[in-house]
Amino acid sequence: MSDMIDGLSTIANEVGEQTASRMAAPEVTVALQAQIARGVRRRRTSAAALAGSVLAVIVAAIVVVPQLLQDPPLTPAEGHREVVATNDSLVTYDDGSMQVATAAGSIVDIPPPAPNAPTFGVQNVTDACTVAEPTALPPGWVAEFPAATELVTFGRPLLVDAEGYHVLRQGQQVHVVDGDDTAFAFSVDVDPAIAPFVMFTMNSYIVMPDGTTAFYTSQLESQPAIDYTGDQASGTYTATVTTSPMAGASYCEKTPAGFEEAIALGVPRYMSVVLFINDGSGHLSPIAQHNSWVTIIKEDS
Repeated sequence: MSDMIDGLSTIANEVGEQTASRMAAPEVTVALQAQIARGVRRRRTSAAALAGSVLAVIVAAIVVVPQLLQDPPLTPAEGHREVVATNDSLVTYDDGSMQVATAAGSIVDIPPPAPNAPTFGVQNVTDACTVAEPTALPPGWVAEFPAATELVTFGRPLLVDAEGYHVLRQGQQVHVVDGDDTAFAFSVDVDPAIAPFVMFTMNSYIVMPDGTTAFYTSQLESQPAIDYTGDQASGTYTATVTTSPMAGASYCEKTPAGFEEAIALGVPRYMSVVLFINDGSGHLSPIAQHNSWVTIIKEDS
């Protein structure tokens, strides 16, 4: 057994010496050096590529990070309004719009007057006698904007005589005695928050059977009477605003013949009242228009 082991050891030593001599040969040494050099170059190339990638990421971060840290540019908000006047519960903005805090605590926005909206002023003779079409006026309220109904409610044409104010119904016959002091007025229930700011234009027309306007009255009301009633806690708090009586009348140039005979038989009298809110700083905005009519019958005294 020991002889066999010694033989195997001798063979292994000879193989090792042969392998070492071949590894030491010049051509083998050159080949190994070339392989080692190629490995080094590959590792250097990979390291360089990795370093280049890291550098690119760092440069990109340097460019992007400041942009992320900068505040984004601010654009003006659409519909932004500046307050130009405040008066109790009424606020006016620079675009002509208003805002009302009602007595109940709600907020009502009043848009700027439309281009064709009514204006606060006395009607001229041309408009009253030739342009206006009283018979085409829709009876009752015509709101300037939907939320106007939250600010105005009941409107009442009034007859004023020596005994005081009397509410008139649509189409009611009114007998006027020649020589009596009879006039017409108007009242409306409004939200108490706007009562101190309400103003009126009042236009009335006597229309002949052929549809032409025989005479008209145009009047402004800047200081109507205000009557507060009810209780705010119970939800009944309201304000009634009443105009002064309309006085005088202007005849139209083309008043048809037979005027006295026609009015004695009964002719319609139309009243058109426009409510405005005046903020006290020169800004007026129409709220709603109320149209009514009665039949006037003039009697001899």
